[in-house]
Amino acid sequence: IAVADASGSWHVLPGGFTRLAGERQASVSMQFGGSSVDTWVLSSHPNSTFTLLPSPLKPADLARKHRTVSSRAAENLFWSGRYGERAENNVRLLRLILG
Repeated sequence: IAVADASGSWHVLPGGFTRLAGERQASVSMQFGGSSVDTWVLSSHPNSTFTLLPSPLKPADLARKHRTVSSRAAENLFWSGRYGERAENNVRLLRLILG
């Protein structure tokens, strides 16, 4: 598996997932006897330190000063928008029926 990073260069990851076709099958399909296996890429070179994992959080990352909206307010805004959208759809349907 190869992954592109933000600078546009590619990194090969040391593993992947391979799908195998069944015996005498021209295409790979789980319905026709195909299977899947883990694939590991072996190399004589040292491993790269490149990772897609986020960096560990620091206490400053969790401080309230970085949040513009609290999690409770954000959840309330989400549900308010969701129910507002449902109400709007119901009004449109009723206008169509009554018209």
